[in-house]
Amino acid sequence: GIWGALPYPFTPDDELDEAGLRHNIRYCIDNKLLDGIYCGHFMSEFWSLTTEERKRGAEIVVDECKGHIPVMIHTGHTSVKESIELSHHAERIRADYLAVGNPYFMAYNEDQIYDYFRSISDQTEAGILITNTGYTGITLTPQMISRLADLENVVAVKNSPGMSHILETLRLVGDRIIVSSPNESLWFSLMVEHGCRLYMSSAAPYLLQKPGQTPMKDYTALILQDQIDEAAVIARSLDPARKVFDKWLRDPWPTRRVMPIAYLKAWCDLLGMVGGPVRSPLQQITAAEREDLRHDLASVGLI
Repeated sequence: GIWGALPYPFTPDDELDEAGLRHNIRYCIDNKLLDGIYCGHFMSEFWSLTTEERKRGAEIVVDECKGHIPVMIHTGHTSVKESIELSHHAERIRADYLAVGNPYFMAYNEDQIYDYFRSISDQTEAGILITNTGYTGITLTPQMISRLADLENVVAVKNSPGMSHILETLRLVGDRIIVSSPNESLWFSLMVEHGCRLYMSSAAPYLLQKPGQTPMKDYTALILQDQIDEAAVIARSLDPARKVFDKWLRDPWPTRRVMPIAYLKAWCDLLGMVGGPVRSPLQQITAAEREDLRHDLASVGLI
């Protein structure tokens, strides 16, 4: 199914907005936008959170999702010891899965990277998704992912590089673990041409959809029913919204080295979710940018 990566909203006085986070989860569940929630990683500004905030955010997500949809919690950390503690906490509160991103400091070769994941895997029980993203400064090769796929509780990889990397990873590990991509523009072809069945995970499912208008869920369901032509029509209808998504959520990083969480949160605000401010060192969206974003969203019918 389709999983979404949720931001953690903050209050104007820089506290975790617990009520806002609960509202966002209910918005996604009640409007049937997601099949699962991924939390605590880049969309949640994990680098800016205290350990207690990371734990509290996870507790809120698990509590709100209980009995509705499954939850995956990112527990990676520069400290393996801290990552294991966060993982044990996630297991204690009954999160369904763990996610561990690429090490983002002091792991510079494949043996170090392997040891990072192995150390966490050896001391946890829940299934682990590896998050492979260049945001960390490291991109795992398909060969490295193949090596990690042999760890006992590694069950999936969220693979952010392009299609050629995804296909080589599928070739090497597709019979052992689930391979997914967070790129919505690849989701149709990955399902139809390569048999993928898990979209893991980005902001796209709740930014490109809204109450009563769920094209991503709709074309996914049609593909699963083998109604490919009908699904293709709906998938193509998202092209204008995809251009807006790329402008605000994908292009800022490669073109300006800007992590676009402020734009993501402003988009959430405009949809009726709770976004709020970002934390330093990220910079807030300007009034002019917010108005430009509002105009773009209105032009494609999202607001």
